Amino acid sequence: MKTKLKKGVSMNAFLNEAEKCREEVVFKTSEGDMLNLKSTLTKFVFITVIGTDFLENAWIECAKADYEKHLEPYLELIPKV
Repeated sequence: MKTKLKKGVSMNAFLNEAEKCREEVVFKTSEGDMLNLKSTLTKFVFITVIGTDFLENAWIECAKADYEKHLEPYLELIPKV
């Protein structure tokens, strides 16, 4: 599922829930960059880009079951075009 962060989300709470997911939770950019948000190192990289314009061309992908069970309070779906 292609999603984006909701405004005002606690990064700590979101990343803690991402760790509980069964499948990968991946931050992707239009340039092809990918960060696995279950990895401690890439979490630090993700946190550094959160406050930048970089997010306009980026999204988070996760499995539907993980979205529904863990991530729905933190993410909103990006409508398919």
